[in-house]
Amino acid sequence: MYMKMKTAEKLLYNVCGVFSILYALIYGVTAYAAPAFFFGPGGPLNLYKRPVHEISIQYMRFHGLNTLSLVLSFLLFARGNVSREKAFTRMLLSTQAAMLFIGLRVMFDDDFEDRYQKDAWVGCAVICLLHIVVLTMILRKYPSPIVQEAPIEMADRIGLTLLDLYATLVCFSRLIFGPDPHFWDMSKLEDGKFELEMRECAYMFATSMVPIVFFLTFDAWNLPRFAYKMNAMYVIMALPIIYKECYNSSGYGKPKAFAATFVGQLAFGIFSMTRLGAFRKENTMKSASPKVVGKIA
Repeated sequence: MYMKMKTAEKLLYNVCGVFSILYALIYGVTAYAAPAFFFGPGGPLNLYKRPVHEISIQYMRFHGLNTLSLVLSFLLFARGNVSREKAFTRMLLSTQAAMLFIGLRVMFDDDFEDRYQKDAWVGCAVICLLHIVVLTMILRKYPSPIVQEAPIEMADRIGLTLLDLYATLVCFSRLIFGPDPHFWDMSKLEDGKFELEMRECAYMFATSMVPIVFFLTFDAWNLPRFAYKMNAMYVIMALPIIYKECYNSSGYGKPKAFAATFVGQLAFGIFSMTRLGAFRKENTMKSASPKVVGKIA
């Protein structure tokens, strides 16, 4: 993976790579599995002084989902492939930069110390900054540019464009407007408004969409198979959460909105698996085709 490196330098970069993966994996698992337990008051990774609202928990869970699916996609589909590893590193770097920006903005809120554990947030900001430095060091050692792994057909152009537009819409709408009132019953909220904590959790969720938008915009055209595998991984992990919210498991969701999201995600997942099957069929046909050896008279 790394070109022309001394043994000590290569060891350093391998250690940095392991740190990056473990850091993202631990965060992804904790936020996806039980965000209220790990990040709520009294939890092992306590960030909040007050109980976390159910809407905030859902955004934290989807944040963990995006991070975890990204790491699992790397471990299962990218290791040993230089172009995919470089694309993954770029994605991880983009999300850490976005998280640091949002985290610093939260820390400068007027009532920050009343609602958050200051030391925990400062520690997270420092770790995030170190992670950015580590990822930048790793990225500089990859060869450039990313090599195209498969030809792009019209179906791929349409599908990847739709995926990119959907991810971009979700990402920037949450970064700008915070929680989506189309998905949550505002009548059950105090004063019919989202609390500041909910908005900040929605902002943090949006930061986990940044690497997906970055990849689909710049690198997916060269790595379509990796893009489809990543999307299939995400859909498989997302559908159970969305399905539960179709029955209003949080007590604040709008079932019809989540049901529509479930159908849309399922359609994206089926499309991704269909295209992966097309790539596999094409490779099988190429390997089975007879090779002509010698000169034909």
